[in-house]
Amino acid sequence: VLQGMPYAYNRDMVLELLDQVSLLKFVDFVYVPSKFETETSFGYAFVNFVGPAHVASCRQRLHGFSGWAVPSNGKVCEVSLAEVHGLAHNIERYRNSPVMHPTVPDGLKPVILSEGRRVRFPPPTKAVKAPRVRKD
Repeated sequence: VLQGMPYAYNRDMVLELLDQVSLLKFVDFVYVPSKFETETSFGYAFVNFVGPAHVASCRQRLHGFSGWAVPSNGKVCEVSLAEVHGLAHNIERYRNSPVMHPTVPDGLKPVILSEGRRVRFPPPTKAVKAPRVRKD
């Protein structure tokens, strides 16, 4: 998990950052949870690497990172382990999730990668409910 990101950071910015630090080709899953109403992130991203050595490289390159592409108010990246590990587990967690509903903009959905290139997310195995939008 990449934590401490600016709320303006989106999935494409995370992918670009991973590419800039030469890690993108070792990533097979990225998801940046975001508010559906505003399309702003919650300040963290789930990133799955193809092997444990790449997690260590990520920690080495991005833990303490603060050179964000947008104003950040001093936010500093922290790299930690997620509860869900592995591409298969992440696919199963999200393929039937409301975030995969057709009404959700593509930029808010998780992506699967192979050698740094996006590949098709497996289809859902059941009907996907539309996300609930909070009314503040």
